[in-house]
Amino acid sequence: MSTTNQNTSSIGWIGMGRMGYAMAERLLEAGNDVSVWNRTQSKAEPLVSQGAKLAQIPSDLASCDIVFTMLSTSNDVKQVLFGDTGLLSGNDKPKIIVECSTISGEASAEICAELNKIGIDYLASPVSGNAKCVTAGKLAIVTSGPEHLFEKVQPYLETIGGLGVTYVGEGELSRTVKICHNVFLGIVTQSLAELTILAQQSGVSRSAFLDFMNNIYHKPILVAEIGCNHKGDINLAKQLIVSAANCGAQYAKFQIRDNKYLLGDDYRKPHPVPENSYGKTYGAHREYLEFSINQHKQLMKFCKKNKI
Repeated sequence: MSTTNQNTSSIGWIGMGRMGYAMAERLLEAGNDVSVWNRTQSKAEPLVSQGAKLAQIPSDLASCDIVFTMLSTSNDVKQVLFGDTGLLSGNDKPKIIVECSTISGEASAEICAELNKIGIDYLASPVSGNAKCVTAGKLAIVTSGPEHLFEKVQPYLETIGGLGVTYVGEGELSRTVKICHNVFLGIVTQSLAELTILAQQSGVSRSAFLDFMNNIYHKPILVAEIGCNHKGDINLAKQLIVSAANCGAQYAKFQIRDNKYLLGDDYRKPHPVPENSYGKTYGAHREYLEFSINQHKQLMKFCKKNKI
């Protein structure tokens, strides 16, 4: 874990789901001063034995220097920040808010604008991985916003992550990078699942096909992302198939969400594009994403119907 320039700022953490809990825990393990809040308080209580201070309402964290949020939806983020007992409902306010949830760029920009109006700095810092990745120190983090703010928060992000923290520029660029990565993983998972079934229907056993794939990709680029789920050597092909099978309707639901994020909140509206190579690429991109949304909706219905 990175320790440079740490232990100098008080940290507030909002959101004690599987990801948020593990991320806050890493900050505590590095010796940071961390206060935590969660809607279901019992989920945050175990961190008290590790040195965390337990907040009763989000506004209790307003005196912290830096506050991280890790929540399910943009509405959840807005509620804990701007609600009646939200972080900013009192007189105190933090210096910096670091938003780590998977939300749309549009929603993130709205939150940033509201915070900037009252003098609070904001970084968009979504993550890639699961709770096991966090624990193993293999979480990837991508951040955007003012670079001088990133430099202040970087030591804490490096402690939370471990796999790497990437600064990609101003504004909401990190949201685009995060969602592009999610869609990439979805495409890889879906493609491998379909190709495995194709091979099986041609008479090739699944195990033989996956053994062949594993022999080729024995050091896959996805090892850090996929490999956190299993100990020892990474079996990429089998893990991807297991991921697709285990996620079922939930996998389809998240792919629909991520494709919509890439298209924007007004994804149903027609978008005029220039008559050039960029326009053709953009048009093809939109066409693919819209097709993908429809396909995953059908997949989600099938998974729910068959209880997958």
